[in-house]
Amino acid sequence: MDDFVYSDSKTNEMNNGEPPITKKNRGVNIKWIYNNTKNIEDLKNLEKKWSKDTVSDNLSGRKIYYICKFKNCNAKMYSHFLAHNKDIDIFLFGNHIHTNFQVVDRGLSDTQKEFVNSEFNSGNTMPSSILLSFKKKNIESPLKSKLITFLSDYKKNTFGPSIISLSDISDICKELIYCPELTPNESSMDVGFVLDFKISNSTKSFIIVSSTKRMMDMASGCHIFHCDATYKLLWNGFHVFVCGFTDYDRKFHLIFISVSSDETEATTAAKKNWIDIKIIMCWAHVCINIDKKIPKSHFNDIRSDINKIQLSKDIVVFDKMER
Repeated sequence: MDDFVYSDSKTNEMNNGEPPITKKNRGVNIKWIYNNTKNIEDLKNLEKKWSKDTVSDNLSGRKIYYICKFKNCNAKMYSHFLAHNKDIDIFLFGNHIHTNFQVVDRGLSDTQKEFVNSEFNSGNTMPSSILLSFKKKNIESPLKSKLITFLSDYKKNTFGPSIISLSDISDICKELIYCPELTPNESSMDVGFVLDFKISNSTKSFIIVSSTKRMMDMASGCHIFHCDATYKLLWNGFHVFVCGFTDYDRKFHLIFISVSSDETEATTAAKKNWIDIKIIMCWAHVCINIDKKIPKSHFNDIRSDINKIQLSKDIVVFDKMER
């Protein structure tokens, strides 16, 4: 609203000829009309028809002001949360005039939401790929920014927050920790559980080991332990260790999976639990590092000698061939 300027004649006479002091009027006050009193649940349903504008706190309570969702509509509303009780007074101003007005397009339509949910649950989780699916199905596609916002809210509601604290991780591990007292009827052979975990608040580090009863039973009769880590499985860069044994037929059997914030923690834990073990490198990684330093003129001869060393039957023969 425009501000109105006025001057007081009595004040002008007292100024002894000095220029009058102009004052600003804040304009015409809105005449709010009391509508009714509602509870919090009724207010949530009522808020769907309005857009929140401003919030004001005072001694009498909190006032939340709303404007109509229809563009250019002058209707307003505010809810007064009374300080002395749980009642919520509703006040209105103006009449709704929606002639030739269109509702502001917000978010995705119900059809688009159902399609996005179906694509996401089937494994199509990237916004660009989902938009391509819209075109293939000849369905009106939403804006990419709206789709990204919807996917962010959907992931948060489905999987929980993307960031959790170390105390939250500790609580989850305690709920899923392995209990030997459980009878076979209470726990399936393929139900995952936390085998062990270690969390340090001082160093902000953790290591979690998970497995199943069936995988643990496969460890009997196996002698060669394998452990490999990947850094790209989780978006936050934590190390995922896939660990297991190979039998005499050279078949790999998964025993457990571990997630750690530091690779050295997993290596140290393995040395503490298996004192008499000898840790060896993956042969493929050894060859990759060797090939970088072998001269091309002697490549075939040196690689042939190294491959023969790898075929040694025991450590004694290996040491002799290495020398």
